[in-house]
Amino acid sequence: MKTSDAAAPTTTRRILEAVKRPLRRLLGKPQPPNVKAKHDFDIKYGVDTSGLVDGRDLHSGHQNDQFITAYFGVPPSRLTNAFELWQRTTQRTASQYRFIDVGCGKGRAILLASQFGFRDIFGIELQPNLAEIASENVQRWRERESIPMDVSILCGDGPSLLPQLLAGPVLIYLYNPFQGPVLKALLDSIIHQSDKFSGPIDVLYLYPEYEDVFSEFPRFQKICREEIGISEEDRDDGLSAPLDPCSLYRIESQGTTI
Repeated sequence: MKTSDAAAPTTTRRILEAVKRPLRRLLGKPQPPNVKAKHDFDIKYGVDTSGLVDGRDLHSGHQNDQFITAYFGVPPSRLTNAFELWQRTTQRTASQYRFIDVGCGKGRAILLASQFGFRDIFGIELQPNLAEIASENVQRWRERESIPMDVSILCGDGPSLLPQLLAGPVLIYLYNPFQGPVLKALLDSIIHQSDKFSGPIDVLYLYPEYEDVFSEFPRFQKICREEIGISEEDRDDGLSAPLDPCSLYRIESQGTTI
């Protein structure tokens, strides 16, 4: 049945509300998110990192699909503030660290990390379509920005791929990409490689919804937990709160210091 012009927007809003409601419960947001279709970051740099995607729409065929939370690009100012928090806790420079974003989605954090001078950068993404978008974004970014380090996107399961990347000092970044069972498997994969560490392994966990999993791994020292702010420009993305919690954990190799 054809609807009138006046009724069409109302029908559309109802459909959108039905789609958003489960995700709103997932993310603990009391009001419907009104996410910007294109973030200012994407407009400025000609990339595609915007949007909100329910975890149920991110199937890859892997057994861990059921534990995916959602995709939403981190507000640039939030990540910058989280990096500054991390840097205050170490005597090393970012150039000594490998940066690994587990559950990198479309790669916004990867692009931002390239501005901080890390030794090299890896993004791990389970969902093939998102991994492809992230790779395309890295290519577009290279065409516009000067990136002195290697940047790679790997498509696959974080707990399976991460161990082979734990060389030298490493900063692992998590933006609440998955639920507790996968986080547990990820931390377990790190522990099983701990005898081969050649530097500290730091875990920067933004919006740490499943942080209690770390209590099962006492070798991870909790360095700090703080509320991370956001710029005025980023507050209009439709979902981000003024403050989000961020926790930092560290596991040392024998003989290393911060």
